[in-house]
Amino acid sequence: MSENTEPKQTEEHKPHFVKTIGNTTYLVTCHFSETSKETLQDKLKRMILRDIQSGNY
Repeated sequence: MSENTEPKQTEEHKPHFVKTIGNTTYLVTCHFSETSKETLQDKLKRMILRDIQSGNY
């Protein structure tokens, strides 16, 4: 049997926000890769350039 070696985080340490639409409340939790080599700025720039090249603007 394999053992999970990932560090465990409690729910209060994960970035999240609450959004209420009508009578429904949503809890949205964000996850970011700890091993990623691309910054948020790099990712956004890549996505914008891809949209421009494909004409999705």
